[in-house]
Amino acid sequence: MAVGIFSMVTAEQLPVGLLTPISEQLGTSAGRTGLLVTVPGIVAAIAAPVIPVAVGKLDRRVLLVSLMALMTLASLVSVLTPDFTVLLAARVLVALVVLLPALPAGEPVRPRQLARQLRHGAVVAGAVATFLLVTGHFAAYTFVSPVLQHLSSVHTGLTGVLLLGYGLAGIVGNFAAGTCAGRDVRRTVLGISLGLGAVLALFPLLGGSAIGGITLLLL
Repeated sequence: MAVGIFSMVTAEQLPVGLLTPISEQLGTSAGRTGLLVTVPGIVAAIAAPVIPVAVGKLDRRVLLVSLMALMTLASLVSVLTPDFTVLLAARVLVALVVLLPALPAGEPVRPRQLARQLRHGAVVAGAVATFLLVTGHFAAYTFVSPVLQHLSSVHTGLTGVLLLGYGLAGIVGNFAAGTCAGRDVRRTVLGISLGLGAVLALFPLLGGSAIGGITLLLL
């Protein structure tokens, strides 16, 4: 499942690291090319609460494999050569069918169950906070490549390495945030929000050099 999720997220976020080359090759602006990340994000936001209702008691393994197949088809349409998608289908899609145990749903998710959640103030507050955090995060992250190149004067060839470092820092941050949230959820969310806001606000001031831009990216 981890490999499947990794593949999905990688395919979803791939345009981030290639934003500048894609925009140059297609002759479009970086802002317009950013829609390659924005539109799937909007679709995902809508699909997340709808899919559990729509699939009812369908085995979650079948659902996951179906979504992987859809991702593979989408990748096949997007890439210049089918080599990557053939490899993805062979090593990931067929790995999922064989290895995953059946994951039947205990009971289907009803629309009224989702509506009932909106009556809880804490749930609504958490959803709003998550929406703002994720939107703010990806609004900046989507355009990190052109920002580093044009504002911080970072060479284009270093973008992939820096995004890898960003991902590793994110893994550490996830564990750290999980530990902190276990002690105090409210302060953890507040700290993440203030930290993200501070980094974005400081980038125009301190991100004018390669060292400043890289440091703020990892933070």
